[in-house]
Amino acid sequence: MTTSLEGLAERAQRDPFFLGCPLYWFARSEALTDEGLAEYLGCTRETLVKVRLCATPEPRPPAFGRDVAMIAQRFSLDEAALTKAVRRGTVVLQMQAAANPLLAARDRPNEESS
Repeated sequence: MTTSLEGLAERAQRDPFFLGCPLYWFARSEALTDEGLAEYLGCTRETLVKVRLCATPEPRPPAFGRDVAMIAQRFSLDEAALTKAVRRGTVVLQMQAAANPLLAARDRPNEESS
């Protein structure tokens, strides 16, 4: 059974505004499960749900570093791992969208009807 917060975090994976989106694409590129992604970032699965609901860091320096540091500190994450995950996830998302916008949309997690 999923909580409402988990449901929101799952939906956030489809919206680049939320950190869940680049984290989804990073995990996919590394073939990581939720457990594997949480371990990579140095947190629990419960904490990962909350991290996914954060806004994606501003891409330009110095805002990017400041935003990543704030999120890492707030949730006790490995800052270097979070930086790598956000950057790689963002690039993978952009590559998917550039290669085939319809394919990128189709590869995102499906919304389930209530």
